[in-house]
Amino acid sequence: MLCPAILVGLAVWYFTSRWKLLDSPEYRFLLIAVGGCLLTAFIFYPQLGMPRDWDLFAFCGPPLMLLCLSVILDRRLEVPKNGKIAMAAICLNLLILGPRVIIQAVHDMAVNQVVSYGRLDPVKFVYIYKPVYEYEIARGDRTKADELERLRDQLSPEARYLTDGEKLMNRQAFDKAIGSFKKAIDINAMLAPAYYNIGTCYLSLGCFDSALVWLDVADGLNPNNPTILNDLGFAYANLNNPDAAEREWRKMIAIDSTIQTAYLNLSDLYEATGQDDKHFQVLEKIVSHFTPPPFVYKRLGDIYLKRGDRIKAKEQYKSALEHGIDSSQMKDALRIFPQLKQFGQ
Repeated sequence: MLCPAILVGLAVWYFTSRWKLLDSPEYRFLLIAVGGCLLTAFIFYPQLGMPRDWDLFAFCGPPLMLLCLSVILDRRLEVPKNGKIAMAAICLNLLILGPRVIIQAVHDMAVNQVVSYGRLDPVKFVYIYKPVYEYEIARGDRTKADELERLRDQLSPEARYLTDGEKLMNRQAFDKAIGSFKKAIDINAMLAPAYYNIGTCYLSLGCFDSALVWLDVADGLNPNNPTILNDLGFAYANLNNPDAAEREWRKMIAIDSTIQTAYLNLSDLYEATGQDDKHFQVLEKIVSHFTPPPFVYKRLGDIYLKRGDRIKAKEQYKSALEHGIDSSQMKDALRIFPQLKQFGQ
């Protein structure tokens, strides 16, 4: 499935001067890429997501296909009619790919494929069930949604407790929600969303020590997840550990530098701890790369004013007013720069 034409490539490789290819650096590179991808796909403990993570597993395909076509088209091998062989390999790939494209384009077939995957891999079904269920609800097909829900309860009873807990969370019944999530963990101890949700419940209850314990487990099961790192940062911040909070939010930025929330969290942290230099750098980053909330401009204006740069301070205060900040938050700035009052009207 990853590379149907690989059999063609292996046949060509076998019936030619195959070992000479190892003398070429480009083939050594491709073999290392193929071996590395396949090793990565199988070396991870499957319950952590591989090789059952189909999207990531598909990354093994491109180097295999490139190696296959390179062998077929390499003139040094003097493969007869190599162009036709290459076309045959491409057609074989399309023959396999075509039905999958059709399945994805036809609604009922696509949903049935999800159901089939769920039966083959019930643990993974916990994660793929919800978006398909919500999609059917949005389409107004309650019957299909109910079928998916029944299948979920049959294949993954922990998913039912997970969904029930999320509903209780939305009603702010956090203690009951925690009980539901723990039942899900009793069935599937590797269910990262349950650990994360328990940590979130404890954050809402103000039990930051407990929140940190559960969020740490969630982070171990699902590492480098920005949402988990975000809440870990809040837990550390509320436990008066600003260095650890900064570390988690910096991790978020390292994973995805487009997450404005991480920069805003750092802004709050640096303002609370009086780290003006770091605060200034973060505010400059927010203003230059995002469309921030109005208070960011005010904070940046305050720092410019503190540094004696009245011109830039005035520019930032003006931006804050233009972006809709409450003028009651700008009393000091308006007293220093009365001409800004026209922008706050």
